[in-house]
Parts: sequence; structure tokens; C-alpha cells
Amino acid sequence: VAREIIDAWLSVEKPDPSEIENIEDLKRMERYF
Repeated sequence: VAREIIDAWLSVEKPDPSEIENIEDLKRMERYF
């Protein structure tokens, strides 16, 4: 689910460097769920 949200969001606008870090954190969190 999180990956779909990220993909949809990335298709809408370019992420800022800080947002990219947030996405990387989400990817790490995905491994625990």
C-alpha cells in the first residue's frame, strides 16, 4: 500500500531532498510490516 502511495505521489510532483529521505524511511519501515 505504501509503495502505491509513493508511486502515485512521485508521478504528481518531484520530491524535495528532504522528502526523498522520508520516502527512504518509509521503504525501511515497509520491511517490518
